[in-house]
Amino acid sequence: MGVRAAAVPSRRGFFPKGGGRLDLVCHPMPAGERVRPLLLEERGEVAEQLVRVVFAGAAAEAGAAAVGVAAATALGFPGEAMEVFTSAAAAAGASAGRSGGGDRRSRDKGRNGRGGRGGRRGRGGHGRFMAETAAEAEGSGAAAAAGSGSAASKHRASESVAEGAGGSAGMRWRCELIGPEPAACSGVSVLVGAMTDNGCVLTRSAPIGGREDPVKAGRGLARELFAELAHGGCVDEHALDQLIIWMALADGESRVRCGPPSLHTTTAADIARVFLPTVEITFEPIAEGKHGHVAVVKGAGLSPGSVASARAP
Repeated sequence: MGVRAAAVPSRRGFFPKGGGRLDLVCHPMPAGERVRPLLLEERGEVAEQLVRVVFAGAAAEAGAAAVGVAAATALGFPGEAMEVFTSAAAAAGASAGRSGGGDRRSRDKGRNGRGGRGGRRGRGGHGRFMAETAAEAEGSGAAAAAGSGSAASKHRASESVAEGAGGSAGMRWRCELIGPEPAACSGVSVLVGAMTDNGCVLTRSAPIGGREDPVKAGRGLARELFAELAHGGCVDEHALDQLIIWMALADGESRVRCGPPSLHTTTAADIARVFLPTVEITFEPIAEGKHGHVAVVKGAGLSPGSVASARAP
């Protein structure tokens, strides 16, 4: 579309302390230029799938590995692609076995016996890890608050490529485990994604909360990604609600195949119509079904020099 911008996360932020930082770099468009319309209706075939898990707090690694294994398994990853998660889970289990359970049970009782957020207990085999790592972060003092961390962050990855003939030939599966990251408190986030041979990227992501079972969370994200792929769209719902604004600014008609428009998407469309009365935005159902739509936007064609003259009614 002719827009030059980049966003780089320079610091992670997890609930409840936050403190994350995202660095944005935007290059102004030259005077007289306009945003180009976006034409994206052919998704192509899925060529690569990704599971990326980021964690802060060394003790959160077991839960991070658990959610990674759950998501990758639900997406049908082969075992060798998940090696980065399974080896981390095995190492965390061995470490827990060596340290023994007495001190941990005592700490759980002391930390979780009280009410409020500190009293919430996770569910499932790995559900307790967030409460434990939150307690660890709480005791780490100023170093944790400053985000310095006690261990260097590592970016580990494993992947597998399908060989031979058939529909899956050449398919790449990739798993990434990143951490422990510097952060003000412990936490885990996971992203699952699918990339196509036509350059389309569809993702789902979520933080793993203190009361969530990471295994259930990983499986849930996999189901959400399957739903995104089922409707045949070229972008996921979260990308679409951001693109609507740019398509409204563009010079000409944009067409993007997508799923059913979310409330965020229809709200973005309503706001665009208020500020740019000449814009036309429709969501056309696709005849063959699968809940597919095409977002059609006839943009206002604004240029940097004309923005000041575009006023809301």
